[in-house]
Amino acid sequence: YVFGVAVSFLYLGNLIFRLMHNILFSWLKPRQRVMISYCSMVIATLTIGIPYFICDMKHLFFVFVAYLVSGVGIGTFESNLISCLTPLGHETKSWAVVGIPLGFNLISIGSFLLFIIWPDSIALQASVYMFIACMNVVGLLVYIKFIPNVEFEGTTTTISLFVEDLKKFREWLPIVWKHCFALIIDMFSVSIFSAIALYIFDVDEVPLWPRSTTHLPKNAFSMIYYIFSFLGDFTSRRIAYRDHLRNPIFFLVLSVIGAGMILSKTALIAPLGMFCVMFANGSIYAQTTKYVDIHVEKHYNLMALSVWLFIGDVGSFVGAQITQPLRTAIGGVPMPSTPAPLSNVTTSPHNMFLSDSNGGSFDRRPLILQAMDLLGL
Repeated sequence: YVFGVAVSFLYLGNLIFRLMHNILFSWLKPRQRVMISYCSMVIATLTIGIPYFICDMKHLFFVFVAYLVSGVGIGTFESNLISCLTPLGHETKSWAVVGIPLGFNLISIGSFLLFIIWPDSIALQASVYMFIACMNVVGLLVYIKFIPNVEFEGTTTTISLFVEDLKKFREWLPIVWKHCFALIIDMFSVSIFSAIALYIFDVDEVPLWPRSTTHLPKNAFSMIYYIFSFLGDFTSRRIAYRDHLRNPIFFLVLSVIGAGMILSKTALIAPLGMFCVMFANGSIYAQTTKYVDIHVEKHYNLMALSVWLFIGDVGSFVGAQITQPLRTAIGGVPMPSTPAPLSNVTTSPHNMFLSDSNGGSFDRRPLILQAMDLLGL
């Protein structure tokens, strides 16, 4: 339970720094804040990698710190990066928005496959953290070297300008309120259903439908589930960015459909359900970034994106907090019933009883037959 709380600090740091970067890093331009984000992710991964795997220090304190710092990095990264890319045009941004699911899933699915092959390799576990830290350094160098530094009026550089833009919320918030509402519901769904399937199907052999004797190894099911998650998020961002702008609430229909598929506890359709949830997520993300560029004044670009992402992270944080109690309420996938041993069952047609552990017995006949027996019929 404490470990689950520590992991939720990712959402807490993310939530706080969606807006706090405008205050704590007000002396930095968005381009420099992106660099701070890369450094935060390097620190976060090394906070786990070095103490746990090199120094053999297993205290949960490092988990709290690592996930909080990574939340700071993520919360600072997205809005500032999107704002920096705005002057480079829609085509550039349409490719950039697919980078998030691509990078995340290459690591998560790729690592998962390696763990299936070498499940007990401590060296592999340590290598994953070190690899992520190194790739963030590479990403930082690529960003500095190859992404043009084009400044525009959407850059907020002082606390006073940040406060002033907040006071003028009527200039930009009414334009994006539907997108804020859609994102908070969407991120609530993503937060829950990215994790809840791990608890619903937490058995070594996952039945393809409730009580089915046809099953699939748990590792294979998990891999398929997250591949569908990746495909939904990745394909939707590219499609939605090129599509004409739609009401973002329209995409929440897919979230509801996907949630129903997952909660059915049917392994055959649960991956498709996650595809729907993530397709809605990618669509809302891509269309909103395009919408803000077109309809919000450039001066309020960074502010509108920051508030939009902040509101979405409220949904993520709430979803993360209720996942633990929700797993108990939902329960696991129903398993096939195990037949009673023949030695415990009497086969007389008039005396079908099943013995209990105390040597007694209970009548296993249909209630109508028990009633007829009592009446002497």
